[in-house]
Amino acid sequence: MKIALKNFITTLKRYRTASALNIVGLTLAFMAFYIIMAQVVYNVSYNRSIEDSERIYLITTQWSGDEWSSYSPRYTTEQAFKLCPDVEYGGSWRPEQAKRVYKRYNSYHFEPFDGGCCVISPSMFDVLSFKSVEGNLHDISKPDHVVISQSLAKRMDVSVGDVIYLPSMAWNATPEPEKPVTIAGIYKDFAPNTMMKGFDVVMYAGDDIASIKDNGMYDRMHFVKLREGADPQSYENIWKDDMAAFVKEQWQEEYNRDQMRLVSLNDTFFSEISSIERGTVTATVSLAAVAILVVLIAFINFVNFFFALIPIRIRTVNISKVFGAATFTLRWSFIFEAVALVTISLALALYLMIAIKESFIKNYVTCSLALGDNLLTIGVILVIVVVLAFTASLYPSYYITSFAASLGVKGGFAGSLKGRRLRMVLATAQFAISITLIIVTAAIWLQYRYLVNADIGFNIDNVLLVKPSNNIAERYDTFMTHLEKNPNVEGVTAMDSRIAVGQTSFQSFNKEDGTTIRNYVVDVHHNFPKVMGIDILEGDGFKPELEKRQYLLTKRAHQAMVGDDGETIKYSDAVSVVGVCENVELMSLADKNVAGNYMILVYDNYLERFKKYNFTKSYAFFLVRVAPNANIEQMKEFIRESVQEFDPGAEEPTIRFFRDDFEQLYVQTRRQAVLLSIFAVLSVIISLMGVFGIVLFEMQHRRHEIAIRRVFGATTSGMLWMLNSRYAKIVVACFVVAAPVAWYIVGEWQKDFAQQAPIGWWVYLLALLLVLGITLGLVTQRSWRAANENPARVIKGE
Repeated sequence: MKIALKNFITTLKRYRTASALNIVGLTLAFMAFYIIMAQVVYNVSYNRSIEDSERIYLITTQWSGDEWSSYSPRYTTEQAFKLCPDVEYGGSWRPEQAKRVYKRYNSYHFEPFDGGCCVISPSMFDVLSFKSVEGNLHDISKPDHVVISQSLAKRMDVSVGDVIYLPSMAWNATPEPEKPVTIAGIYKDFAPNTMMKGFDVVMYAGDDIASIKDNGMYDRMHFVKLREGADPQSYENIWKDDMAAFVKEQWQEEYNRDQMRLVSLNDTFFSEISSIERGTVTATVSLAAVAILVVLIAFINFVNFFFALIPIRIRTVNISKVFGAATFTLRWSFIFEAVALVTISLALALYLMIAIKESFIKNYVTCSLALGDNLLTIGVILVIVVVLAFTASLYPSYYITSFAASLGVKGGFAGSLKGRRLRMVLATAQFAISITLIIVTAAIWLQYRYLVNADIGFNIDNVLLVKPSNNIAERYDTFMTHLEKNPNVEGVTAMDSRIAVGQTSFQSFNKEDGTTIRNYVVDVHHNFPKVMGIDILEGDGFKPELEKRQYLLTKRAHQAMVGDDGETIKYSDAVSVVGVCENVELMSLADKNVAGNYMILVYDNYLERFKKYNFTKSYAFFLVRVAPNANIEQMKEFIRESVQEFDPGAEEPTIRFFRDDFEQLYVQTRRQAVLLSIFAVLSVIISLMGVFGIVLFEMQHRRHEIAIRRVFGATTSGMLWMLNSRYAKIVVACFVVAAPVAWYIVGEWQKDFAQQAPIGWWVYLLALLLVLGITLGLVTQRSWRAANENPARVIKGE
C-alpha cells in the first residue's frame, strides 16, 4: 500500500496535465451523477419512508374518460372503512390553499412563515403513523387546535399551548385576515419525498364517518391501511357493492365497477392520478440513463488517458520489472491509482455540491440537494464509482504490464494499429453518447416551446394576473372600473379560478348512447370573451341583464353536446346557453387525460337571485390587459396603489404575467430540458477533454512522421487536412449510430404528450455540425504547432 501511494503521488506530479484533466472530468461527471441520482432516488422511493406504506392505499375514482381522481365520495368510502374487516385504519386528507402561518409579536406585527396547511381526520395519524414529539396529536379535535411539524415549530420558536395564526382561507372563514389557533401537538417531520411534503400545519376535518348518505361529497382524499396480509380486493368489493346500491337507488342505473380502484401509496408517484405530486416512469428512467451515460463518458476518458500514457509509462514499468518488481505489485499500483483518482474526484464533487446546492440548479429539481438528505444516494454513488474505477483500471493495468521489455524500450505501442484503434473506439463511444444527448435535449426544448407557444384560442400577451384581497374580490365591479381609467389599460376582466393550472370545476353529462361528456367549467366575468379576444361563433355571448347561469360553449363542447336529433342537449332550467365560441385550451396540452376536453365559460348573474341568502359574489383573480408599449413596472405599481386605495392595510397583491401561469403547466418539461441541457454540455466538455488528451499525446508521437512528410513537400494545410479528416470521419460515424438511437428515444418520450412538436431533420444536422465544428477546431488548434514545427529540428532530435 505504501509503495502504491508513493507511485500515485509520483504520477500526479509527473503527468500533471493528464491527471488534472482526469480529475476535472470525473468531478464534473460525479456532480451531474449526484444531482440526477438524488432526483431518481426521490422519485423511486416516494412515500416509501412512511411506516407500513406497502399496506396503505389511496381510494381513486374515475370521473370520465381515462382520468383518475384522488378524490372519492365520502359516504361510501368511509362506510366501507367500517364494513371491511381487513381495514386496520381509514382516514381522509385534503390539502388547503394556505401556504403561510403567522406568529404574532404585538398588535401590529405578524411575522409570516412558510408552511402549507392540510385538513385530516384524526384517524390519519394512525394511517400514516405520525410520530408525536410533544403534546397529544389527537387533541386536534378540540375547537381551533392544530398540530404542526417539528421543523416549523423550530423555525417559529413555538411549543404546545402557544397560539399561532392562519390565513382565513384555510378555514373558509371571513372576514378576519388571520385566525388564532392553539398548538395541540408537534410531530416528527416526514421525509421530503412523501405526500406530506410542504404541509406543516394539520387541522381537523370533522367526523370520520359521514352522517348523511350523500355520495356527492368529493371533497377529500381517502386512505385505507389494511391489516397484514389482507387482499385489497376485499375492500374494493365492499366499496363497489355499496356504490352500486346507491346508484341503483338514486338513478336506477348500473354502476360501472371499473371506475374505482385502490392504488398503493408506493405507486402513487408513477400513477396517472390527478391532484397529487407525480412524475413519469419515462422521465425517471431517462434521468437515470443520462446519469449513467455521463459517468460512462468520464470513465472512457479515464481509460483513454491511461492508454495515451502507455508509450510514456511503459519504459518505467519494464525498468521496474528488470529491478525485480513483481507484476502483481505493478498492477495493484495502477488499480490503486484509479481508485484514488476517483475518490479524490468524488470528494471534490461533493464539496462543490455544498456550494451549489442552493444555486439555480435547485429550481429544476424537486428533491433536496443537501448532502445530509442524500446519504443513501452518496453511499450508492460511492459503491458504483469505486466498482467502475476498479473495473476500468483492471484491463489497462494488466495490459501495460504484459509487454516484453524490448517493446517497452522501443515504445512501439504508440504507433501500433492496435493502440490507435483502441483509443479511437473509446473516443467514438464518447462522441456517440454526446450527439445523442444533444439531439434529445434539443427535442425536449422544442417540445417545451411548442407547448407554451401553442394556439390556445385567445390572446394572453400583455395580460397581468392580479390576486387581490378578499375585500376587493367582493367589490370587483368598482375595482375593475377604477383600473380601466388608466390610459395604459386596454381592458380588465375577472375569473374565479386559476384556469391555467387546472384549478377548474367540471360537469359530467351522460348522453342517451351511454357516453359521458366531461365539461370543464370556468366562472368568468361577462366581458371575459371581449377582453381576452375570444371569437363568438354563434349567439350573442354573455348578457349582464340576464339573471341566470349562462353557458358559453366552446365549439368542441357544443359538437359533443349535440344529440342524435341534431339539437343541443338541454341543461336545467336555471341554465341558459348563450352562444358558441372558438375552442380555447385552458388545460395542459401535455396531459393526455385533460387535453382536448370540453370547456365551458360560465357567467352567473345571481346577485339578485341570492340576495335573500346574503350571498356576495366575488372573483378571486383579475386579468388586466395593458398596452403593448406600457411600462410594466409602472403598471404593477399603479395596481398596488389601487389595492391600497380600495383596501387600506391589505397585503401586497400577487401580480404576474398571465402567460407565466400557462408556462407553469409545463414546468416539468422545462425542468427536464434544463437538466438535460446542463448534462449534455457536460458530456460534450468531458468528451472534448478526452479528445484533447488523445490529440495531445498523438501529436507528441507523430512528430517524426509529420516532419518527414514536410521534408517530402507536404504543406501545413495538407497536414491539417490529414489530421482533421480522421476525426471528422469518427464524428460522422458516431452520428450515423447516434441519430437513429436519438430518434427512437425522442419518439418514446413524446408518447406521453397529447400534442407533439415536430422534430425536423435540421435538429440532427445541427447536433452533427456542433460536435464536428468543436472537435475540428480543437484538433486544428493542437495540430497547428506540430504541422509548423521545423522538420530538421524534429528529425535531428529523434
